[in-house]
Amino acid sequence: MSFFENIFVSLAEMIERYEHQDFLESVTGVCALVASANSRVELAQRVRFDQVIKLLSRLHCFEKDQVTDRFDKDIAALKKDRAVTQKAILRKVKETIESKEDKELILKVCWAMGRADGEIDRKEQEMVEVIAKELGLNLRETFESY
Repeated sequence: MSFFENIFVSLAEMIERYEHQDFLESVTGVCALVASANSRVELAQRVRFDQVIKLLSRLHCFEKDQVTDRFDKDIAALKKDRAVTQKAILRKVKETIESKEDKELILKVCWAMGRADGEIDRKEQEMVEVIAKELGLNLRETFESY
């Protein structure tokens, strides 16, 4: 590849990361909210998070470490001040996730995180319901269609 081709490819990658930054922050945020809903993040939830980021094509433009670091920062912020961080994450999701398909995808990701250990506990389900409400979705109706 020529010098200019390398610059063009690098610029295209930077633009793609910029375009998907809000989606990244929304995904890591809701995953952190659900994973920490019962005050602890289990190994199964970290494994599930890794599976989720592999499946979401819009996150492929980010290095795995960048995505994991963002998730870890969200978890740390939630431990420090859950109320403030939860409010900020929910506001971010509400402001940046616009299409019905993306809203449903975010909700599916939340449900997958909650069921990482095989079952969703009460606090995790309540958090998924809070996220669904913030997205303007009815949890039951969303999953009945699948």
